[in-house]
Amino acid sequence: MWNGRSPYGKGACTTSGVPCKNYLNPADFSLPAAGTFGNVTKGEFRGPGYFEWDAGMFRSFPLEGAKAFEFRAEYFNVINRNNLNNPIGTVSAGGFGSISSSAATESPITPRVAQFSGKFVF
Repeated sequence: MWNGRSPYGKGACTTSGVPCKNYLNPADFSLPAAGTFGNVTKGEFRGPGYFEWDAGMFRSFPLEGAKAFEFRAEYFNVINRNNLNNPIGTVSAGGFGSISSSAATESPITPRVAQFSGKFVF
């Protein structure tokens, strides 16, 4: 059950020694009475947004005839933003509302990555 107050902010990470980001405050939630449904609907609360900016550029150097050399540079997550996972959503679980990991553990593209390539066109 959600008590209607703002669920986000301070008080979410009360477990000492466990790194996490304050996101949901467990004091604003409780388990519904046995045999009843809670008042939270699907999608009512959102986790932190995922944002990744990728960029690429290339330059083509013409050679004799129809031949050319192409140089490419591609960058993934250019601004190197740390994307956090969703908070623990089970009210009865320890650490409810806390975020203790980032998306870097699940996606190989999350850290800043650069790749360069060359191509000979003939």
